[in-house]
Amino acid sequence: MQYLLMKPAFLLAVLATATTAPTWTQIIWHDIQAATSCTACETLLKSLQQASQLGPSTLQTILTDVCILSKILDADFCTGLIASQVPSAYYVLRQLSIPSDTAQTFCASVLDLCPYPPIPPINLTFPPPPLYFPITTTTTTQDNNKTNNITLRIAHITDTHVDLQYTPGTSTHCRKPICCRQYHANDAPGRSKTPCSTWGSPHCDPPLKLLHNMLSTLQSQQPHLTLFTGDIVAHDIWNTSQESVLASFNATNSALHTLLNNHPIYASIGNHDTHPVNFFPGSPNIPKELVDVEWTYTALTTHWRTLQNNPTLRTTTSGAYATTHTLLPPTSPTQEQTTQPSTPKIKIKIISYNSNLYYRLNLLLYTTPMPDDPLAQFTWLIAELHTAEQEGHKVLLITHIPISSKDTLPAYANSLREILYRYKDTVVGVFCGHGHVDTFGVFYSSSHSSGGGSSSNGSAGSDGDSDSDSHENQGHRQGKITVENNNNNNEVTVEKGEREEVIGVGMMAPAMTPTSGYSAFRVYDVQFSCGGGGWKVLDFEEYIARFPQHSLQGDSDEDSKSTTTTTTTNRGKGEPVWVRYYSAMEAYGKYVYPNWAGTVPNGIGAGGGADIGPHFWAKLTDVMETDWNV
Repeated sequence: MQYLLMKPAFLLAVLATATTAPTWTQIIWHDIQAATSCTACETLLKSLQQASQLGPSTLQTILTDVCILSKILDADFCTGLIASQVPSAYYVLRQLSIPSDTAQTFCASVLDLCPYPPIPPINLTFPPPPLYFPITTTTTTQDNNKTNNITLRIAHITDTHVDLQYTPGTSTHCRKPICCRQYHANDAPGRSKTPCSTWGSPHCDPPLKLLHNMLSTLQSQQPHLTLFTGDIVAHDIWNTSQESVLASFNATNSALHTLLNNHPIYASIGNHDTHPVNFFPGSPNIPKELVDVEWTYTALTTHWRTLQNNPTLRTTTSGAYATTHTLLPPTSPTQEQTTQPSTPKIKIKIISYNSNLYYRLNLLLYTTPMPDDPLAQFTWLIAELHTAEQEGHKVLLITHIPISSKDTLPAYANSLREILYRYKDTVVGVFCGHGHVDTFGVFYSSSHSSGGGSSSNGSAGSDGDSDSDSHENQGHRQGKITVENNNNNNEVTVEKGEREEVIGVGMMAPAMTPTSGYSAFRVYDVQFSCGGGGWKVLDFEEYIARFPQHSLQGDSDEDSKSTTTTTTTNRGKGEPVWVRYYSAMEAYGKYVYPNWAGTVPNGIGAGGGADIGPHFWAKLTDVMETDWNV
């Protein structure tokens, strides 16, 4: 989610008064009110540069005072956040060229005052594709021998944002990004007029006990593996430290290991999972005394080794890794697999890359020039995908920020789509989070390039959060579908252009933190063929938390009782009940497959060759464009 601090109007207010001369403040305020061009934005950046010449301490004082005067958030928030952000902002301002493509990109991505500069030609080297594939890559043809199929249940959780300072009974209303803490005496339990419940509030990040509750429910779904796509740390961005971030890592990863200790968990790093928030150097030339994130990567690597039961796991200098998961014969009699010793085992590859290196609010990217391949992660990703292609392994890509999100800078998104196009027969899907709402993105090829478009669909309590918005007007052919749930009235907007070959899909799961909707998680069923190596994503089911009492979203007891499928019982007063919210195939399969045959009893699959792969979501967006009732 975006904070008020990051909104263009507030940033402009900060920039406008970034000078010690009152007359300059008045002049720039006047310019801001009439600002409609890149020229106006460049003027603001030049004023910031002038302020930075007075030194980082003076720049910090100026920006802190401006933040306090804005009265958008309180003085404590302003003082803490500005203090953590100014050193990097000072470094960038001192070497920023104005005008330049870097300055224009900043004005486009952060202040929304300019169009993006033209995307430069992609400078990536791809190995030639193999003359033949070691395994079959068809994903839509049904395997005639079902006994050679393995169905892998994959859980997907994201954006847990556990608040270790969450205090039941404190106020749900405050002048900070998250509440349910005792900031003042009047916030204390027993004194607040708007007390938060034991389990959470939509104005607050969740307590640790909600994570425990969710993981207990998730365990009952018997997943073979879990994907966790980042953002462990709470939204107290003004008050974090290395110590507080490490404490969050320890609490969340300990819960994951304890409650899901019978299967591996593969994770990626979120933009909140460091201190200061959002800052990940994209070049080895960034001074380590300015921002050092090695402690973050080291701590997470240690936890990931435990969660994967893989003591030899190695991460790159960017916090990325690649590993393999072997599909073992299942013990459940419902699994479609032979138990004969001659049945070959299947290995899939999990690649976790650090999408924060392409994040528009990562100020350390705005050097002149901006890095083409931050920390050479594109080069590393191509090498890992090429190895998987040669070995015949299918790949699950996991990351935090979606490629199709506006939060991914367009030039970097274009490179990622080029990589997806080259390895479209190897990558099963891209699994991510960040936007907090239920979303998907479809990638298309373009002429002689993979600069494709993306389609997004919000549901499960979507509030239209801007993090889930797709790139627009960047020369990418795309579709965008946003469903906004407001008092049961769904408003759907569609923007589509010409598209060509469907090359992949990004699956963005909703968050556990309830700040943008119901706390939720997903479970996918992916079928792999032992005999031919083909794969199909059969379905996913989404589960949400309902609160019989002290509801997060205002549900009554009767609302919770009306839900047909629950996964836990109400073990105590006000304890969450996790319900099966919907199945993708049940909800949308009838619109995609003309000869809809319904679902099997457990809600998975539709018979025949039905699946919810990239072509499913591409077809669904086409249907939604013409049938608003869908």
